[in-house]
Amino acid sequence: MAWFERAVAALGLTESVMGVADGPGGSEAPVHRMTAAGGRVLALRARPPEHAEAITREAANAQLAASLGVAPRVLSVYCGPEVACLLTEWVPGQPLADVLAAEPERVPDWGRAMGRFLASVHQAAKGHGGLDTLDAGWARPHSDEESRRLEKLPPCDVPTLVHLDFHPLNVVASGGGVAAAVDWMNAGAGDSRLDVARTAACMTLDGPNYDAAWERWIPPLLAGFADGYEKASQALVDMAPFMRWAAEATLRDLRPKRTPEQVAQMEATARRWDHDIGWPPSRAMFGL
Repeated sequence: MAWFERAVAALGLTESVMGVADGPGGSEAPVHRMTAAGGRVLALRARPPEHAEAITREAANAQLAASLGVAPRVLSVYCGPEVACLLTEWVPGQPLADVLAAEPERVPDWGRAMGRFLASVHQAAKGHGGLDTLDAGWARPHSDEESRRLEKLPPCDVPTLVHLDFHPLNVVASGGGVAAAVDWMNAGAGDSRLDVARTAACMTLDGPNYDAAWERWIPPLLAGFADGYEKASQALVDMAPFMRWAAEATLRDLRPKRTPEQVAQMEATARRWDHDIGWPPSRAMFGL
C-alpha cells in the first residue's frame, strides 16, 4: 500500500480518509474506493512515479469521457517524485463481472446493454473537439508487424473516443443497466471498430483466465454485445481486419502476463479467428 499512502498524502486527503476498499477494474493499477469525511465516496488510482505519463494520459481520456457522461468526473491529478495518482468521483454500482456471476440467465441481455453503451460513447464523441488532444492510445503500434496491420485497416471517416479495454471488469452496472466505464488508461482517438474488435478479443481470449464460468458466458455475451451495438448505432462492416489486429495486439499485450498454458490456449483461439472471422461472431469462432 506504499503508493496508495503516498498518493493520499500528496492529495491532502490523509485526515479525511475513513475507509478503503478495492473498486472495479481489471487494470494492473487497481482503483481504491475511499470514504472521505462527510460520507463523500472517491476513487483513487495510485502508481509509482515512473508511470506519470500513463496517469496523465488516463486523466485526459477520463476527462473527455466524463464530459460525455460515460465516466466518473476527474477531481485531481498528481505526478511527483514519490507517486503518480488520479482521483475521481466514485460511480455507484457493481462491476458487471460480479453481476454476471449472480445473473447468468441474463448474460445476453447484459451483452446488449454493453453494446448499447459503447455505441452511445462512440456516437457522442464523434466530432468532439477534445479528440484533437488524444493520441491513438493502446492502439499505437508496438512493432513493424503491428504497424503494417494497422496500415491495412479500412480508412476511418470520423474518429471517435475509443476505450480499448471495454470488458465486464471495467463496466459498472447499476439499476439494471450500464452506468459507466472505468479504467480509461488505454483509451484514445480512433475508429470505433477498433474498440468493438478489442472488446471481442478481451472477452474471447482472456475471459476464461479470469473465471472458468466466463467460457460458457462469452459466446452469448459477445453475441448480445454485437446485437446491442449495431441496433443502437449501425451495422459494422469490414470487421475482419480489425478483429485480426485485435487478436494479435491482445496476444502481444498478454503473453508476458499469463502462464505458458494460458498463452497456448489464447493462441489456439486466435488461430480460429483467421478461419472464421465473420461478423457478428459465430460460435465457430469459439471452437463450438
